[in-house]
Amino acid sequence: MPELPEVETIRRGLAARILGKRIALVEVTKPKMVRGNGRDFVEVLTGALVVDITRRAKLLSFELDESRGYVLTHLKMTGQLIYEEGRNLVGGGHPFPTVAQGLPSKYSHIIWKFEDGSVLYFNDMRQFGFMALVDEAGREAALARYGPEPLTDDFLFDDFYSKLKRRSVALKVVLLDQSVVAGLGNIYVDEVCFAAKVAPGRSAKSLTRREARAVFEAIPIILELAIAFGGTTFRNFRDDSGAKGNFSSQLKVYGRGGQGCVQCGETLRKVKIGQRGTVYCMVCQK
Repeated sequence: MPELPEVETIRRGLAARILGKRIALVEVTKPKMVRGNGRDFVEVLTGALVVDITRRAKLLSFELDESRGYVLTHLKMTGQLIYEEGRNLVGGGHPFPTVAQGLPSKYSHIIWKFEDGSVLYFNDMRQFGFMALVDEAGREAALARYGPEPLTDDFLFDDFYSKLKRRSVALKVVLLDQSVVAGLGNIYVDEVCFAAKVAPGRSAKSLTRREARAVFEAIPIILELAIAFGGTTFRNFRDDSGAKGNFSSQLKVYGRGGQGCVQCGETLRKVKIGQRGTVYCMVCQK
C-alpha cells in the first residue's frame, strides 16, 4: 500500500502541474469507487477548477473552486494516480500494473480530463480505493480520524510515549494504528524499528522511555529520507525529468527477509506480526 512518502510525492507532483486547471470531463467506469452520490460527483467536478491539493496521512484532498467542496482520495491497496500530459507521466501509487500497458487501461476507473487536454487517471486493480466529494464539515470529520502528522509540530514525544504505555500489543501493531501516528504503513514501520534498534514484536508498553524516544525520533527521519528519494513503491512511474522513486535501494530490512543484516550480517528474520509480514534483525533489534 502507498504510504505517507508515496502519497506526499504524488501530492507534490500533481500540485506542480494541475493547480489552476479546469476539469472538462469526468468519466466513472466503477461507480463503487465513488463514495456518496456518483451523479453529484460527476456534475460538480465537471467545469470545476482545482485550486489546492493537500495531504493528511495517506489521504489526498483536492480543493475545488467556488465552494464546490473537496475530493478526498485514498489509494488503499492497489490504487494509482497517473497524470498524463503529452508524453509525460507523473504520479504513482501501487507499482503494478505498470503504466506501460497504456492509458487508459482496463484498470482506469475514474478519469478527469482537463480543458488543456491533460488527463488524470485513477487506476485500481482491486478497486478498494475511492474518491469522495465532501463539504468542509465532511472533510474535517474525515481528517479528524487520524492521529498527529509525524512531520509537523503536532507530533509530540510525551503524547506518543503515553500511547505506547497504554498498549500491550506489539509495537508494530501500535505504529500501524493511524490514530497513533498518521501515515505509517508496513514498509516504514519495519524501517523505523530497525533504525531505533527495537524489535517490532515487543509489547509497546514494554519500551523504556529511551527506546520510545529512539522510535519517535526515527519516524520523521525515515519518512523525510523516503520523500527525498521519491518513495519506495514509485519505481514504475517517471516524471518529465526522467526521475523515479528509488528509496527501495535504501531499505535496510523491509523485503529483505533471509538476507544478511546490513549492520551485523545476521540473517534477517521474516515473521507475521498483526497479520503483516515483518522483517527484523534478531541481533541488532532488542
